Amino acid sequence: MFDRSPLIALAVVAFANFAALGLLSAGCDPTAAAAPPPTSAAAGANPLAAAEPTDARLTGRVVEALRAGGYTYLRLDGPVARWAVVSGAAPAVGEHLRARVFAQAPQFHSSRLGRTFAELRFVRLDDAP
Repeated sequence: MFDRSPLIALAVVAFANFAALGLLSAGCDPTAAAAPPPTSAAAGANPLAAAEPTDARLTGRVVEALRAGGYTYLRLDGPVARWAVVSGAAPAVGEHLRARVFAQAPQFHSSRLGRTFAELRFVRLDDAP
């Protein structure tokens, strides 16, 4: 027989992460009564736990795209590196990004990529790529 318990645990973690994305994009703060958040996106941890909710626009041409699990980290053109992360489908390198920033995190560390971003913006695309 096939042991399904690891798949069930993975589904629970994925659901919790997407629920937090929905709460933050709706203007709710799911960490308001929680313990101090971690400063990195460890495997299985909520990557938005250390992010500050915001409501801003972000546009620019994608010059680099890094896939990590279900997320794509996008570097946008400009004199200063601007990084955004999107869940699911993302614009390809060379395409234009138009998105709504719903959270941002300074000194965000991605365990999957093994790197720290000076500032990372969590975005929801305005148009599908």
